[in-house]
Amino acid sequence: MLNNAVNRVANGRHLAARRVVMNTLGSIPAQVWRKRIVYSNPLDAEVPVDPLSFEANALSIQDEPNYEYDPLGFAFVLPDKFNGGVIHKNNSMNNPSELTIIAQIEAYDAGLSTLAEQIMNIPDTQFLEGDLLGLMIYEGFMVWFEIVGTTGQTLMADFGKKYVLNRRDELGMDPVQGEVESRI
Repeated sequence: MLNNAVNRVANGRHLAARRVVMNTLGSIPAQVWRKRIVYSNPLDAEVPVDPLSFEANALSIQDEPNYEYDPLGFAFVLPDKFNGGVIHKNNSMNNPSELTIIAQIEAYDAGLSTLAEQIMNIPDTQFLEGDLLGLMIYEGFMVWFEIVGTTGQTLMADFGKKYVLNRRDELGMDPVQGEVESRI
């Protein structure tokens, strides 16, 4: 158990980082979606998901329909480190499918009217591996990333987190596709 003063320092640092993420011009608003497994056998729906089960692992792009995505809310994403991927041998460009970003992500309640209220009222949202982020670059154009890992900024896990994001292709399935079309 940590001393109460240490918790106040951690909470103050989190609030300061949250203010930076939500106020910086480099931050990108995003929609957040949570991946849910769709079982092909209804009898398996009551069984807890084992990370080694066939239904819990997509083996290829053809397995993607075994997942559905539920809206989780909104967040600001502040890219911190960019790894553009492997450069082609002829130096023409990098491979965008291997693009990786390390970013800070802060959830917010879009129903609150001012940015100050959104900063001070921190939602209980916990981002998980597999969550999908639709970065809203401009109206009608979204770039998709998936959270594939979490790293800490210090030795204390709750002192600040950074998320490892990998680029995702456009998802042509509902409700994600319907939400994208409604914004165009």
